[in-house]
Amino acid sequence: MGVIFKIKVDGTSYMKLLDFDSIKGSSPRGSLIFDGTFLYGMTLTGGSHNLGVIFKIKPDGSGYSKLIDFTGPNGSNPFGSIVLEGTYLWGMTKLGGANNRGLIFKIKSDGTGYSQIINFTSLTTGILSEGTLISDGTFLYGMTTGSVTGDTSGGGGMSGGEIFKIKLDGTNYSCLHHFGNVITDGVSPCGALTYDGTFLYGMTPTGGINDTTFGGVGTIFKIQTDGTGYTKLHDFSNSNLDGSYPNGSLISYEGILFGMTNTGGWSSCGFGTLFEINTDGTGFEVLLNFSGLNAGSGGDGKNPAGSLISDGTSLFGMTSGGGTNNLGTIFKFHPTGMSVAEFDKENTINVYPNPSKGNFQISSAKKQILSSDIYNLLGEKIVQFEINNSTSEIDLSDKPNGIYFIKIKTEEGVVSKKIIVNR
Repeated sequence: MGVIFKIKVDGTSYMKLLDFDSIKGSSPRGSLIFDGTFLYGMTLTGGSHNLGVIFKIKPDGSGYSKLIDFTGPNGSNPFGSIVLEGTYLWGMTKLGGANNRGLIFKIKSDGTGYSQIINFTSLTTGILSEGTLISDGTFLYGMTTGSVTGDTSGGGGMSGGEIFKIKLDGTNYSCLHHFGNVITDGVSPCGALTYDGTFLYGMTPTGGINDTTFGGVGTIFKIQTDGTGYTKLHDFSNSNLDGSYPNGSLISYEGILFGMTNTGGWSSCGFGTLFEINTDGTGFEVLLNFSGLNAGSGGDGKNPAGSLISDGTSLFGMTSGGGTNNLGTIFKFHPTGMSVAEFDKENTINVYPNPSKGNFQISSAKKQILSSDIYNLLGEKIVQFEINNSTSEIDLSDKPNGIYFIKIKTEEGVVSKKIIVNR
Protein backbone atom coordinates (compact mmCIF):
# COMPACT_ATOMS: atom_id res chain seq x y z
CA MET A 1 0.00 0.00 0.00
CA GLY A 2 3.03 2.26 0.26
CA VAL A 3 4.87 4.38 2.82
CA ILE A 4 6.02 7.96 3.32
CA PHE A 5 9.71 8.26 4.15
CA LYS A 6 12.57 10.70 4.36
CA ILE A 7 16.27 10.18 3.83
CA LYS A 8 19.29 12.48 3.84
CA VAL A 9 20.71 13.37 0.44
CA ASP A 10 23.91 11.45 1.25
CA GLY A 11 21.83 8.27 1.69
CA THR A 12 22.02 8.12 5.49
CA SER A 13 19.34 8.44 8.19
CA TYR A 14 16.43 6.79 6.39
CA MET A 15 13.21 7.23 8.37
CA LYS A 16 9.75 5.88 7.59
CA LEU A 17 7.10 8.48 8.43
CA LEU A 18 3.88 6.59 7.71
CA ASP A 19 2.52 3.26 6.55
CA PHE A 20 -0.53 3.73 4.33
CA ASP A 21 -3.53 1.48 4.87
CA SER A 22 -7.09 1.15 3.64
CA ILE A 23 -8.29 4.03 5.83
CA LYS A 24 -5.40 6.51 5.63
CA GLY A 25 -5.14 6.00 1.88
CA SER A 26 -3.16 3.66 -0.33
CA SER A 27 -1.14 3.52 -3.55
CA PRO A 28 0.05 7.14 -3.83
CA ARG A 29 1.08 8.02 -7.39
CA GLY A 30 2.15 11.67 -7.18
CA SER A 31 4.70 13.67 -5.21
CA LEU A 32 4.61 15.45 -1.87
CA ILE A 33 4.72 19.24 -1.48
CA PHE A 34 5.89 21.16 1.58
CA ASP A 35 4.65 24.50 2.93
CA GLY A 36 7.29 24.85 5.63
CA THR A 37 5.20 23.06 8.25
CA PHE A 38 3.33 20.17 6.62
CA LEU A 39 3.84 17.79 3.72
CA TYR A 40 0.74 17.38 1.53
CA GLY A 41 -0.15 14.60 -0.90
CA MET A 42 -2.83 12.37 -2.38
CA THR A 43 -3.41 8.65 -2.76
CA LEU A 44 -4.94 6.89 -5.73
CA THR A 45 -7.09 4.56 -3.63
CA GLY A 46 -7.95 3.90 0.02
CA GLY A 47 -9.90 6.10 2.38
CA SER A 48 -13.53 5.76 3.41
CA HIS A 49 -14.69 4.97 -0.14
CA ASN A 50 -11.48 3.43 -1.54
CA LEU A 51 -11.33 6.28 -4.08
CA GLY A 52 -8.34 8.11 -2.65
CA VAL A 53 -7.65 10.86 -0.11
CA ILE A 54 -5.87 14.17 0.34
CA PHE A 55 -3.64 14.17 3.44
CA LYS A 56 -1.03 16.14 5.33
CA ILE A 57 1.74 15.06 7.68
CA LYS A 58 4.63 16.79 9.44
CA PRO A 59 8.21 16.01 8.33
CA ASP A 60 8.86 14.21 11.63
CA GLY A 61 5.97 11.80 10.95
CA SER A 62 3.54 13.39 13.42
CA GLY A 63 0.30 15.22 12.75
CA TYR A 64 -1.10 12.98 10.01
CA SER A 65 -4.65 13.90 9.04
CA LYS A 66 -6.92 13.42 6.08
CA LEU A 67 -8.15 16.66 4.56
CA ILE A 68 -10.81 14.91 2.53
CA ASP A 69 -11.95 11.48 1.36
CA PHE A 70 -12.82 11.31 -2.32
CA THR A 71 -16.33 9.95 -2.73
CA GLY A 72 -16.94 9.93 -6.48
CA PRO A 73 -19.16 13.01 -6.81
CA ASN A 74 -16.34 15.14 -5.35
CA GLY A 75 -13.74 13.37 -7.51
CA SER A 76 -11.89 10.07 -7.38
CA ASN A 77 -8.56 8.40 -8.11
CA PRO A 78 -6.02 11.25 -8.36
CA PHE A 79 -2.83 10.24 -10.19
CA GLY A 80 -0.90 13.51 -9.92
CA SER A 81 0.30 15.87 -7.22
CA ILE A 82 -1.04 18.92 -5.41
CA VAL A 83 0.17 22.45 -6.15
CA LEU A 84 0.11 25.24 -3.56
CA GLU A 85 -1.08 28.62 -4.85
CA GLY A 86 -2.16 31.39 -2.51
CA THR A 87 -4.15 30.03 0.42
CA TYR A 88 -5.35 26.93 -1.42
CA LEU A 89 -4.10 23.53 -2.49
CA TRP A 90 -5.06 22.75 -6.10
CA GLY A 91 -5.23 19.41 -7.86
CA MET A 92 -6.98 17.10 -10.32
CA THR A 93 -8.64 13.72 -10.20
CA LYS A 94 -8.74 11.29 -13.11
CA LEU A 95 -12.31 10.14 -12.46
CA GLY A 96 -15.37 11.22 -10.51
CA GLY A 97 -17.20 14.50 -10.55
CA ALA A 98 -20.42 15.32 -12.37
CA ASN A 99 -19.43 13.42 -15.50
CA ASN A 100 -17.09 10.79 -14.02
CA ARG A 101 -14.38 12.21 -16.29
CA GLY A 102 -12.37 13.86 -13.52
CA LEU A 103 -12.21 17.43 -12.21
CA ILE A 104 -10.05 20.28 -10.93
CA PHE A 105 -10.46 21.16 -7.24
CA LYS A 106 -9.14 23.46 -4.56
CA ILE A 107 -9.03 23.01 -0.80
CA LYS A 108 -7.53 24.91 2.13
CA SER A 109 -4.66 23.39 4.05
CA ASP A 110 -6.90 22.82 7.09
CA GLY A 111 -9.35 20.74 5.02
CA THR A 112 -12.01 23.41 4.69
CA GLY A 113 -13.16 25.26 1.60
CA TYR A 114 -13.21 22.30 -0.79
CA SER A 115 -14.75 23.26 -4.12
CA GLN A 116 -14.77 21.95 -7.67
CA ILE A 117 -13.29 24.46 -10.10
CA ILE A 118 -14.36 22.60 -13.22
CA ASN A 119 -15.74 19.18 -14.06
CA PHE A 120 -14.10 17.67 -17.11
CA THR A 121 -16.63 16.80 -19.78
CA SER A 122 -16.65 15.04 -23.12
CA LEU A 123 -18.13 18.12 -24.78
CA THR A 124 -16.03 21.13 -23.81
CA THR A 125 -12.80 19.97 -22.15
CA GLY A 126 -10.28 17.21 -22.16
CA ILE A 127 -10.89 14.25 -19.88
CA LEU A 128 -9.10 11.73 -17.69
CA SER A 129 -6.15 13.73 -16.41
CA GLU A 130 -3.27 11.80 -14.87
CA GLY A 131 -1.08 14.85 -14.36
CA THR A 132 -0.33 17.79 -12.10
CA LEU A 133 -1.23 21.47 -12.42
CA ILE A 134 1.24 24.34 -12.47
CA SER A 135 0.43 28.01 -11.85
CA ASP A 136 1.76 31.38 -12.99
CA GLY A 137 -0.31 33.21 -10.36
CA THR A 138 -3.15 33.96 -12.78
CA PHE A 139 -3.73 30.74 -14.70
CA LEU A 140 -3.46 27.06 -13.92
CA TYR A 141 -1.95 24.96 -16.70
CA GLY A 142 -2.38 21.23 -17.09
CA MET A 143 -2.85 18.30 -19.47
CA THR A 144 -5.39 15.55 -19.98
CA THR A 145 -4.66 12.12 -21.39
CA GLY A 146 -7.85 11.98 -23.42
CA SER A 147 -10.64 13.82 -25.18
CA VAL A 148 -13.40 12.60 -27.43
CA THR A 149 -12.93 11.79 -31.10
CA GLY A 150 -15.28 13.71 -33.37
CA ASP A 151 -16.09 16.50 -30.92
CA THR A 152 -14.52 19.78 -32.09
CA SER A 153 -16.05 22.14 -29.52
CA GLY A 154 -13.79 23.43 -26.78
CA GLY A 155 -11.46 20.58 -25.93
CA GLY A 156 -12.79 17.47 -27.57
CA GLY A 157 -11.14 17.63 -30.98
CA MET A 158 -9.27 14.34 -30.89
CA SER A 159 -8.76 11.39 -28.60
CA GLY A 160 -5.09 11.96 -27.75
CA GLY A 161 -5.49 14.47 -24.92
CA GLU A 162 -4.87 18.21 -24.67
CA ILE A 163 -3.01 21.06 -23.00
CA PHE A 164 -5.27 23.55 -21.24
CA LYS A 165 -5.27 26.63 -19.04
CA ILE A 166 -7.92 27.97 -16.67
CA LYS A 167 -8.09 30.98 -14.36
CA LEU A 168 -7.87 30.40 -10.63
CA ASP A 169 -11.55 31.37 -10.26
CA GLY A 170 -12.58 28.61 -12.69
CA THR A 171 -13.32 30.89 -15.64
CA ASN A 172 -11.69 31.25 -19.06
CA TYR A 173 -10.99 27.57 -19.68
CA SER A 174 -9.03 27.34 -22.89
CA CYS A 175 -7.60 24.42 -24.84
CA LEU A 176 -4.08 25.38 -25.93
CA HIS A 177 -3.38 22.30 -28.03
CA HIS A 178 -5.06 19.05 -29.08
CA PHE A 179 -2.87 15.98 -29.35
CA GLY A 180 -4.72 14.91 -32.45
CA ASN A 181 -2.04 13.41 -34.67
CA VAL A 182 -0.06 10.43 -33.43
CA ILE A 183 2.96 11.23 -35.59
CA THR A 184 3.23 15.04 -35.46
CA ASP A 185 2.01 15.58 -31.88
CA GLY A 186 2.44 12.55 -29.68
CA VAL A 187 -0.34 10.98 -27.65
CA SER A 188 -1.83 11.20 -24.13
CA PRO A 189 0.52 13.56 -22.24
CA CYS A 190 1.02 12.91 -18.55
CA GLY A 191 2.98 14.50 -15.73
CA ALA A 192 3.23 18.27 -15.32
CA LEU A 193 4.25 21.05 -17.63
CA THR A 194 7.42 23.05 -16.96
CA TYR A 195 7.40 26.84 -17.50
CA ASP A 196 10.44 29.06 -18.11
CA GLY A 197 8.57 32.35 -18.40
CA THR A 198 8.06 32.06 -22.16
CA PHE A 199 7.31 28.44 -23.06
CA LEU A 200 5.59 25.50 -21.44
CA TYR A 201 7.50 22.21 -21.87
CA GLY A 202 6.22 18.67 -21.55
CA MET A 203 6.36 15.09 -22.81
CA THR A 204 4.05 12.46 -24.21
CA PRO A 205 4.76 8.84 -23.31
CA THR A 206 3.55 7.62 -26.71
CA GLY A 207 3.39 8.72 -30.33
CA GLY A 208 5.89 10.66 -32.40
CA ILE A 209 7.55 10.19 -35.77
CA ASN A 210 9.06 6.85 -34.76
CA ASP A 211 5.70 5.43 -33.73
CA THR A 212 4.77 2.50 -35.91
CA THR A 213 1.62 1.70 -33.95
CA PHE A 214 -0.60 3.81 -31.70
CA GLY A 215 1.20 3.77 -28.39
CA GLY A 216 4.74 4.30 -29.78
CA VAL A 217 7.72 5.74 -27.98
CA GLY A 218 7.06 9.38 -27.08
CA THR A 219 7.97 13.02 -27.69
CA ILE A 220 9.21 16.22 -26.02
CA PHE A 221 7.38 19.45 -26.93
CA LYS A 222 7.04 23.13 -26.11
CA ILE A 223 4.19 25.63 -26.51
CA GLN A 224 3.55 29.25 -25.57
CA THR A 225 0.97 30.10 -22.91
CA ASP A 226 -1.41 31.54 -25.51
CA GLY A 227 -1.42 28.24 -27.41
CA THR A 228 0.85 29.35 -30.24
CA GLY A 229 4.28 28.05 -31.15
CA TYR A 230 3.68 24.35 -30.54
CA THR A 231 6.92 22.59 -31.51
CA LYS A 232 8.17 19.08 -31.11
CA LEU A 233 11.68 19.23 -29.68
CA HIS A 234 12.49 15.52 -29.85
CA ASP A 235 11.05 12.23 -31.07
CA PHE A 236 12.20 9.30 -28.99
CA SER A 237 13.55 6.50 -31.13
CA ASN A 238 12.44 2.97 -31.84
CA SER A 239 16.12 2.09 -31.85
CA ASN A 240 15.98 2.69 -28.08
CA LEU A 241 19.35 4.47 -28.05
CA ASP A 242 17.81 7.60 -26.54
CA GLY A 243 15.12 5.94 -24.44
CA SER A 244 11.39 5.44 -24.85
CA TYR A 245 8.11 5.89 -22.98
CA PRO A 246 8.77 8.94 -20.76
CA ASN A 247 6.17 8.90 -17.98
CA GLY A 248 7.16 11.84 -15.80
CA SER A 249 7.82 15.57 -16.11
CA LEU A 250 10.75 17.66 -17.28
CA ILE A 251 12.69 20.03 -15.05
CA SER A 252 14.64 23.04 -16.34
CA TYR A 253 17.96 24.51 -15.34
CA GLU A 254 19.44 27.57 -17.06
CA GLY A 255 18.16 26.70 -20.53
CA ILE A 256 18.54 22.94 -20.21
CA LEU A 257 15.73 20.42 -19.71
CA PHE A 258 16.30 17.17 -17.81
CA GLY A 259 14.05 14.12 -17.81
CA MET A 260 13.84 10.32 -17.77
CA THR A 261 12.41 7.57 -19.93
CA ASN A 262 10.88 4.40 -18.56
CA THR A 263 12.54 2.07 -21.06
CA GLY A 264 15.10 2.13 -23.85
CA GLY A 265 18.76 3.03 -23.75
CA TRP A 266 21.78 1.00 -24.70
CA SER A 267 21.48 -1.69 -22.02
CA SER A 268 20.44 -5.07 -23.38
CA CYS A 269 17.03 -4.94 -21.70
CA GLY A 270 16.38 -1.23 -22.20
CA PHE A 271 15.95 -0.16 -18.58
CA GLY A 272 15.47 3.56 -19.30
CA THR A 273 17.57 6.71 -19.51
CA LEU A 274 18.25 10.05 -17.84
CA PHE A 275 18.73 12.74 -20.51
CA GLU A 276 19.18 16.44 -21.17
CA ILE A 277 18.08 18.64 -24.06
CA ASN A 278 18.31 22.36 -24.75
CA THR A 279 15.06 24.33 -24.77
CA ASP A 280 15.43 24.92 -28.52
CA GLY A 281 15.54 21.17 -29.17
CA THR A 282 19.27 20.91 -29.79
CA GLY A 283 21.86 19.08 -27.75
CA PHE A 284 19.90 15.98 -26.80
CA GLU A 285 22.20 13.71 -24.80
CA VAL A 286 21.73 10.60 -22.69
CA LEU A 287 23.50 11.22 -19.38
CA LEU A 288 22.74 7.87 -17.75
CA ASN A 289 21.55 4.48 -18.97
CA PHE A 290 19.82 2.62 -16.14
CA SER A 291 21.36 -0.79 -16.25
CA GLY A 292 21.30 -3.01 -13.22
CA LEU A 293 19.60 -5.17 -10.66
CA ASN A 294 22.37 -5.02 -8.11
CA ALA A 295 25.86 -3.78 -7.44
CA GLY A 296 27.31 -6.43 -9.73
CA SER A 297 25.43 -5.09 -12.75
CA GLY A 298 25.40 -1.39 -12.08
CA GLY A 299 23.19 -1.02 -9.05
CA ASP A 300 21.47 2.07 -10.43
CA GLY A 301 18.00 0.60 -10.74
CA LYS A 302 15.77 0.30 -13.77
CA ASN A 303 12.59 1.66 -15.33
CA PRO A 304 12.08 5.09 -13.72
CA ALA A 305 8.39 6.00 -13.85
CA GLY A 306 8.36 9.43 -12.19
CA SER A 307 10.13 12.78 -12.36
CA LEU A 308 13.35 14.38 -11.22
CA ILE A 309 13.78 17.18 -8.71
CA SER A 310 16.87 19.29 -8.09
CA ASP A 311 18.50 21.09 -5.18
CA GLY A 312 20.45 23.30 -7.57
CA THR A 313 23.48 21.01 -7.49
CA SER A 314 22.24 17.46 -8.12
CA LEU A 315 19.24 15.67 -9.59
CA PHE A 316 17.22 13.26 -7.43
CA GLY A 317 14.82 10.56 -8.56
CA MET A 318 13.55 7.00 -8.16
CA THR A 319 13.33 3.86 -10.24
CA SER A 320 10.41 1.46 -10.12
CA GLY A 321 12.63 -1.62 -10.30
CA GLY A 322 16.21 -2.78 -10.01
CA GLY A 323 18.55 -2.28 -7.11
CA THR A 324 19.75 -4.95 -4.71
CA ASN A 325 16.24 -6.31 -4.10
CA ASN A 326 14.95 -5.60 -7.62
CA LEU A 327 12.22 -3.44 -6.06
CA GLY A 328 13.47 0.01 -7.01
CA THR A 329 15.98 2.63 -5.88
CA ILE A 330 16.39 6.25 -4.82
CA PHE A 331 19.30 7.97 -6.55
CA LYS A 332 21.05 11.29 -7.06
CA PHE A 333 22.98 12.35 -10.14
CA HIS A 334 25.23 15.34 -10.67
CA PRO A 335 25.26 16.61 -14.27
CA THR A 336 28.54 18.16 -15.34
CA GLY A 337 28.34 21.93 -15.04
CA MET A 338 25.02 22.01 -13.20
CA SER A 339 26.53 24.01 -10.36
CA VAL A 340 29.89 25.32 -9.32
CA ALA A 341 31.11 23.39 -6.30
CA GLU A 342 30.03 25.06 -3.11
CA PHE A 343 32.88 26.99 -1.53
CA ASP A 344 31.03 28.30 1.51
CA LYS A 345 32.72 25.93 3.92
CA GLU A 346 33.07 28.56 6.66
CA ASN A 347 29.52 29.89 6.37
CA THR A 348 30.82 33.21 5.02
CA ILE A 349 27.45 33.79 3.31
CA ASN A 350 24.29 33.77 5.41
CA VAL A 351 20.60 33.81 4.46
CA TYR A 352 18.25 34.73 7.31
CA PRO A 353 15.69 34.46 8.80
CA ASN A 354 15.09 30.98 7.47
CA PRO A 355 12.24 29.97 7.44
CA SER A 356 10.61 33.37 6.90
CA LYS A 357 7.34 34.79 5.64
CA GLY A 358 9.03 35.65 2.36
CA ASN A 359 11.61 38.32 3.17
CA PHE A 360 15.21 37.11 3.44
CA GLN A 361 18.45 38.92 4.13
CA ILE A 362 21.67 37.85 2.39
CA SER A 363 24.94 38.92 3.91
CA SER A 364 28.59 38.16 3.19
CA ALA A 365 31.46 39.03 5.47
CA LYS A 366 34.17 38.48 2.85
CA LYS A 367 32.73 38.34 -0.67
CA GLN A 368 30.93 40.73 -2.99
CA ILE A 369 27.53 39.31 -3.97
CA LEU A 370 26.76 39.79 -7.66
CA SER A 371 23.36 38.17 -8.08
CA SER A 372 21.04 35.54 -6.73
CA ASP A 373 18.74 33.17 -8.62
CA ILE A 374 15.74 31.51 -6.97
CA TYR A 375 14.64 28.04 -8.09
CA ASN A 376 11.68 25.88 -7.13
CA LEU A 377 11.85 22.13 -6.54
CA LEU A 378 11.30 21.45 -10.24
CA GLY A 379 14.48 23.32 -11.06
CA GLU A 380 12.61 26.26 -12.61
CA LYS A 381 14.18 29.70 -12.12
CA ILE A 382 11.36 31.82 -10.72
CA VAL A 383 13.20 35.02 -9.70
CA GLN A 384 16.55 36.62 -10.48
CA PHE A 385 18.01 39.48 -8.44
CA GLU A 386 20.97 41.59 -9.52
CA ILE A 387 23.04 42.60 -6.49
CA ASN A 388 26.21 44.63 -6.15
CA ASN A 389 26.76 44.69 -2.43
CA SER A 390 27.74 42.50 0.49
CA THR A 391 24.18 42.59 1.87
CA SER A 392 20.80 42.50 0.20
CA GLU A 393 17.14 41.69 0.79
CA ILE A 394 15.26 39.08 -1.23
CA ASP A 395 11.47 39.41 -1.35
CA LEU A 396 9.48 36.23 -2.03
CA SER A 397 6.34 37.41 -0.26
CA ASP A 398 4.31 36.91 -3.44
CA LYS A 399 5.40 33.28 -3.80
CA PRO A 400 3.57 30.25 -2.36
CA ASN A 401 4.74 28.61 0.85
CA GLY A 402 7.32 25.92 0.28
CA ILE A 403 10.98 25.09 -0.27
CA TYR A 404 13.14 27.06 -2.68
CA PHE A 405 16.83 27.05 -3.55
CA ILE A 406 18.82 30.23 -3.83
CA LYS A 407 22.03 30.27 -5.86
CA ILE A 408 24.19 33.17 -4.75
CA LYS A 409 26.83 34.24 -7.27
CA THR A 410 29.98 35.99 -6.11
CA GLU A 411 33.33 36.83 -7.67
CA GLU A 412 34.71 33.51 -6.43
CA GLY A 413 31.93 31.07 -7.24
CA VAL A 414 28.40 30.01 -6.43
CA VAL A 415 26.79 29.05 -3.13
CA SER A 416 23.54 27.07 -3.02
CA LYS A 417 21.24 27.53 -0.03
CA LYS A 418 17.85 26.04 0.81
CA ILE A 419 15.24 28.55 1.99
CA ILE A 420 11.69 28.02 3.25
CA VAL A 421 8.75 30.38 2.83
CA ASN A 422 6.25 29.73 5.64
CA ARG A 423 3.54 32.24 6.51
